[in-house]
Amino acid sequence: MKQPRGASAAQRPTLPPTVPEATADGGSQETPAPAPALAAKVGSPAQGIDKSLEEKKKQAEAAEAAKKKEEEQKLAAQRAENCKRAISVKAGLDSGVRIARTNEKGERQFLDDAERAAEMQRVQAIIQSDCK
Repeated sequence: MKQPRGASAAQRPTLPPTVPEATADGGSQETPAPAPALAAKVGSPAQGIDKSLEEKKKQAEAAEAAKKKEEEQKLAAQRAENCKRAISVKAGLDSGVRIARTNEKGERQFLDDAERAAEMQRVQAIIQSDCK
């Protein structure tokens, strides 16, 4: 297309570039493309939002890691306590002293040899799992 005489590029009105867009009837229609200046202005706040989201995500991950570490410390303390108790019970079983328990009726019942052996196996399993 030729320019009229005397019209320079600065004097001509400029239209935004167009992008073909599909319509419902299968044809195409041209719509204005987004302006680069507008995209640059919109991109700056989005980057700020991304940074704040990343910061919040890092804080959440740090809080979750601290929570996991606290739970692991609690479990380690429980294991240490269980180990201590199991060693104490094992020492009592090894000593040969008669051990009595209270049954459902509230009566004292002494452990026989089979019950003592079963209890010894149970205590030994606890020692192996908690005393590392």
